[in-house]
Amino acid sequence: MAKTQKPTQPTACRVLVAMTVQGVQYAVDDLVQFDPDQTVSYADGGYVDPHPDAVAYCRDTLGKTLIVHVDPQAAQADAAEAAAAAAAAEAEAQAAQKAAEDAAQKAAAEAAAAAKQGQ
Repeated sequence: MAKTQKPTQPTACRVLVAMTVQGVQYAVDDLVQFDPDQTVSYADGGYVDPHPDAVAYCRDTLGKTLIVHVDPQAAQADAAEAAAAAAAAEAEAQAAQKAAEDAAQKAAAEAAAAAKQGQ
């Protein structure tokens, strides 16, 4: 079997053999987009066919829609990172709001003191 040339970008593939990838199950004739390394590995193993004709058959003849493979663990880590970033941004916004309120109170107190001295 000829080695598959590594694509430069994620590639749609026709699944030839029912398989589980990183805990995600795919059935025969599913149309799945894998990253370049996965595409080469699975194609060379005979699990998928990235050829445009195979992809067109799944899409046009079988009516399959493209499934973008996402590693569930990586997605979970990305979601946790995004949540942490959002929490940090919220904390920063609250700190900025508190600082602005404190500055406004200080300015008001100084103005009141200056007005009192001016009388």
